[in-house]
Amino acid sequence: MDSSLIYTQEGSATSGLLISFLVRIINELHCDRCSQSTVGFVNFNTPHSFSYIPSQLMQQLSTVTFASIDLRQDGCQLQSLNTPIVIHAVTSFQWMKNKLYILKDVLDTLQHFGLYGKSKKLIVLIDMNRVTMAELKVLKESYQHAGAIDILYVLEHSNFNQLNIMIPARHNRTTLVHRSAESSIEQLFPDRLSNQSGQPYKVACIENRPLTYRDASSGRIIGIDVDFIDIIAKHQRTVAQFKHTADPIKQFKSWYDVEFDMATYRVPDGGLAYPFAPLYFPNQFRWCLAVPKTYDRVIHDQVIWPYQPPLWAMLLSLAAFLIVYRLFLRQPIQHQYPDVFPAIDTPLQLLRMLLLFLMTEYYTAKLTAILGLSEVPIYPRTLAEFSSSPIPLLASHRSGYQYLIDNPQVHAKTIEWNFSAQYDPTGMALLQLCDLFPFTIGDTTQIMGKRLSHHHYHLIDEPISTSICISPFRKTSPRLVRFQQYVTRLNEAGIWDQLVSKWMLKDGRVSVAHGADKRTSFRSSILELFHFVPVYVIGGYLYTSALIIFILEHLVYRLQQRF
Repeated sequence: MDSSLIYTQEGSATSGLLISFLVRIINELHCDRCSQSTVGFVNFNTPHSFSYIPSQLMQQLSTVTFASIDLRQDGCQLQSLNTPIVIHAVTSFQWMKNKLYILKDVLDTLQHFGLYGKSKKLIVLIDMNRVTMAELKVLKESYQHAGAIDILYVLEHSNFNQLNIMIPARHNRTTLVHRSAESSIEQLFPDRLSNQSGQPYKVACIENRPLTYRDASSGRIIGIDVDFIDIIAKHQRTVAQFKHTADPIKQFKSWYDVEFDMATYRVPDGGLAYPFAPLYFPNQFRWCLAVPKTYDRVIHDQVIWPYQPPLWAMLLSLAAFLIVYRLFLRQPIQHQYPDVFPAIDTPLQLLRMLLLFLMTEYYTAKLTAILGLSEVPIYPRTLAEFSSSPIPLLASHRSGYQYLIDNPQVHAKTIEWNFSAQYDPTGMALLQLCDLFPFTIGDTTQIMGKRLSHHHYHLIDEPISTSICISPFRKTSPRLVRFQQYVTRLNEAGIWDQLVSKWMLKDGRVSVAHGADKRTSFRSSILELFHFVPVYVIGGYLYTSALIIFILEHLVYRLQQRF
């Protein structure tokens, strides 16, 4: 809390100093804004030692708007105002039953002027002739507990005739340091949100891979959210302390709950009144379809039709010409034109060998290159293809997604998920969070009855439903606005996307560096029986071709003997 203690005395001299000091502060604070703002008065409606202040300020600050409330009056009803400067007069606590009402008085002040979770300038005038040091300590702790960080205490005491200003030290806000009445606004109200001097963010998190989860080897909490919050904390010269909970805890149940500053939980924003302030991380709830991968083997087409029909026609024509030449033309030419025969036969034989060598080599090379591509994916890769495919969709609530309502074909093949029944996930499409699909598909299929990894599914990256999700942030903390600004700017700079690519590969597979699927990645590098199916098919073709060539050689030999 940014506090300043100012000692003054009733009388014209100190009153004039106090008025001059307040006028300078209000003028300089207004100069920092593009437009004039409202100044709020608290507890100035009844006569006391500070009653002269409102009239004096209104005379010297004619362009400033003022609003006044009195918390000591039971009928005080005022709509919440967004007031960047508030002057609170504290002349006595005798009207309060116990010290707990001091905290209530502070909370009411912040609530009436919309100061919760915001960095506003608060000036507290205290009559030390009627307020004890114990009550002052409770008042100061109450403002600090309520989240006021830019606060100025003005203490009036009959034994003092000067303005002594004190503000909290950066590293210990309970320790006060002296400032002069001529100190600048930057010295009286330093930007404590840009330099939090090591005051940590206390963050609650759960097992939500890859956003936050506990590392099995080191026991540390790691993840995308952890790295992102650490970057923001370093910008604000502080650290973040993460606490892992088995389940989401109900935090911020009361104004006195200050165990955590925030949580990384993702809660759908239903427009309800929450006991916390909403924090918006870059990722939102986007639901996509995950369809099982299916393939069609095309090894037969690859072996039989490696060339286009015109090329096959040319090869067959040349082969037919060479066969006719060998059977019917070679011997007559050799007998009738023995001198010319070598000039005709030798080039034809060279052409036959050259064509045979080139075609067989090119055929073998091309067939070897495409041998690993003998499985063509036939699963749908867009929502339009999925709507026309026969793959059923398993969903928990068919009426909860507008996409299903707007597409009768998809709605007709959607199966309502009965969680007590077992399903075969190999032939069903599932609804998954787009960003967390590689991490959630395993648990989803295990609930269905058979655990499958993300390798068995293809994610159609066309969200069918998007909902805004929020994370809890303590409502009384003034650090939310600045933290949200860091989140927005770092996201615009691409830091969030860089962290996502760090923890996940771009094609949707889990990064091996995090060990989530090390066993799966190791098994995928071992050759299994189905990998050799193309080899067996090629072997069968070779044996069949060898048999056909053997038969043709016998036929050619018999024909040569006959003719």
